Amino acid sequence: MKKTIKKTKRALIAALAGVMMMSTAAAISASADDSVLDYDSKYYETIDEDAIAAARYNARKDQYWSLCGTRKSINITNNGLYHAKKIKLYGRRALGVDKDGNFILGGWEQIIDNESVHGESSLDNEITFDGTFVNFAFSFDITWGTDFPYSGVFWTDTHNTDWSTIDVELRGLCRNASIQIHVGNTRAVDKRNCDSHSEWKP
Repeated sequence: MKKTIKKTKRALIAALAGVMMMSTAAAISASADDSVLDYDSKYYETIDEDAIAAARYNARKDQYWSLCGTRKSINITNNGLYHAKKIKLYGRRALGVDKDGNFILGGWEQIIDNESVHGESSLDNEITFDGTFVNFAFSFDITWGTDFPYSGVFWTDTHNTDWSTIDVELRGLCRNASIQIHVGNTRAVDKRNCDSHSEWKP
């Protein structure tokens, strides 16, 4: 009887030890698998980030080279009852693309210098400029009227280049001038009864 009890105890201890060993092995295996999966996921995340960055850079580079081969234009119409003078347009060019896929910008350049437009008329000559200009500022003054009703930067949506024309419309009277500027189909400026300003300069 005692021998049978001892055998039974030994069998139970052996079975218990086996179960513990299997549990430990499973835990180790699971831990090892988790670390492998974690390593793999980090590896693929890095690959994806690199691929996205490369795609962004290449797309911006293509956009830049496309702009290099284009010309864009500006139309200025004075529907106001005044003489608009000292009309100036400034722009900043994209000079290239940085490693993060953004345009590298140059300094401000004057595209239009001291044009003037009588009331209810437009600039006679068509004004075009290089497609690499991506930021813009505009300024005008009124003869015997409000000093520089509008003068400042109006377009800094640098990477939005899918347009071909800037339209400037001046309206109102010499003491309550208004201005609208559209870049393509986007209304960039809509000012009415403009106050007096100092002339904006780069």
